[in-house]
Amino acid sequence: LRHIAKTLGFMLDYGGTEFALSKSLGVSKEEARKLIDKYYQGFYGLAAYNTKQKIFVHKNRYVKTLTGHKRHLPDANCGDQRKEGYCERMALNAPIQGLAAEVTSASQVLIHNDKVLSALGCKMLLQIHD
Repeated sequence: LRHIAKTLGFMLDYGGTEFALSKSLGVSKEEARKLIDKYYQGFYGLAAYNTKQKIFVHKNRYVKTLTGHKRHLPDANCGDQRKEGYCERMALNAPIQGLAAEVTSASQVLIHNDKVLSALGCKMLLQIHD
């Protein structure tokens, strides 16, 4: 169950489809659709967010993080289904990953400038993602 949940979560976070999920889990597309529907029932608003992001990227050819940084996706309406699908997946993922990067960067600056940590001789050696 943990494997299914992790696979499902990551697939949807990165814009995966029922076809990709069925292939990854070795289940039918119908079973994958049921899993996706159940996932969205448990995370109220996520399906609406995904739809909103896809509409936004097709209209504007970019998406934004909560702090306003833009990820330009000029191929969102290029007519190539593969490229447009990629842009839709990025429209779902880029705002989340971008915000995570922004929070990490801001935290690193705060740690670097902290007088108490500096007085203790603390230095940031590395930052680990994930």
